[in-house]
Amino acid sequence: MILQRISKAVREQNWFAVLLEFVIVVAGVLVAFVVTDWSTEKADRDRETAYLQSLLVDVEQMLADEAATDSQARDEISDLLVHMQALETCSLPDAGRMAFERALVGHSVLPGISVVRSTFNEMVSAGALARMRDGRLKAAIVDAFAIADETEDYIAYFRAELGRASMLVTNRVALRTQLGDDMTVDRLLDGGVDGFVTADFDINTLCTDHLYRNGMIEVVDSRLDRVWAGQRFADEMTELHGWLERRLERDPGEEGSGS
Repeated sequence: MILQRISKAVREQNWFAVLLEFVIVVAGVLVAFVVTDWSTEKADRDRETAYLQSLLVDVEQMLADEAATDSQARDEISDLLVHMQALETCSLPDAGRMAFERALVGHSVLPGISVVRSTFNEMVSAGALARMRDGRLKAAIVDAFAIADETEDYIAYFRAELGRASMLVTNRVALRTQLGDDMTVDRLLDGGVDGFVTADFDINTLCTDHLYRNGMIEVVDSRLDRVWAGQRFADEMTELHGWLERRLERDPGEEGSGS
């Protein structure tokens, strides 16, 4: 229809009509481009918001897991302090015997960190992270998962050190199991090794065994290192959590100006 009108205007040498029709065609094309770009940009923003909401859930899960692990590690350190005090004094009061045995039985276990990478990996593979225009938020996300990788490397090193220390301990103390008639798999799974694994030891022998004491000092050190590494990881994730909350509290169409 437009081409017919333009052809007629040219035949009639109605140059104003030709120009008007041309302007209408160009304007229509430009409007179509603008609408398409706006739709694409809105779809990208919506996808980014969905990713960030999912990432926020992941971060909250990691923080909750680390808080539980940190609490457990501090309890274990308390038991280890009772253990070390008994070694220093060569005496073990009945009130501290359970803590002493818990420290001994569980000395070789060093928990890792819980890193939920599903959303982050999807953002990277889909190019969503690279397309983010809020440079500060992007940097916070990248930095947080880089710290997570570093923390896993730290813990692997701590575990290697703990393994060497554990050899000094287990070579000097015999662990044994207590399998009563009422012991079941469900009870074992519910209670863990508490009450299931115990240790045969003589406090007077252990307190004069310098290699054993050195090994237990390394065990304490590994727990302290684990708490430090976990706190560093939690601090970084807490900072990312703040960035995500602030971004999601804004209008989904509003983008940060950082670069």
